[in-house]
Amino acid sequence: ANVHYKAPPNIMTNPENGVEKPWSESDLLNGIKVGTLIGGCFRASNCTATLLRDFTVKCDSGTHIFIGGLAGYSNKMHGCRAVVQVCLKYSGNVPVVYVGGLEGVVYQEVTNCTSKVKSLVVEGGTTIYAGGLVGGIAYDNPRTTTRVVAGCAAEIEHLLVDRPHSGESYAGGLIGRNIAGILYASY
Repeated sequence: ANVHYKAPPNIMTNPENGVEKPWSESDLLNGIKVGTLIGGCFRASNCTATLLRDFTVKCDSGTHIFIGGLAGYSNKMHGCRAVVQVCLKYSGNVPVVYVGGLEGVVYQEVTNCTSKVKSLVVEGGTTIYAGGLVGGIAYDNPRTTTRVVAGCAAEIEHLLVDRPHSGESYAGGLIGRNIAGILYASY
């Protein structure tokens, strides 16, 4: 069954009480997670999110933010699709920013998923990971978990990263940055 949900065009967010847990890759409760359908989830299957108007996330506090056309993050995602017919945008001063057409960060696996993005814009941040499908694949140290993106596709028309401060930016049509994940049969 299809569920019709109309996401608000602008979201302003701050960590609860201005305090955020220290960064830990394995802590799924860390960071600010924003998605047009799901902020964060353990598993998602056969979900579709269609963004029909500009969607801007503004945040000036916290240490990490994860933004996606469908979900901010997921542990496992299968058969999901995000269509961003306008602009998905982040604006703010959070130092570490993950933005993806489908999801901001993958913790374990994304299989048979697609995204079609007209415009993805990141304004702000010191370390930025931006991709047509996902912003980044989470790093596991020590490497005890297999991270994989398989059978996925992304189409992106416009990707803009504007980093006003010194730092690092990683941008890609499919994945912004892949440190230790496996990429298989995806384009």
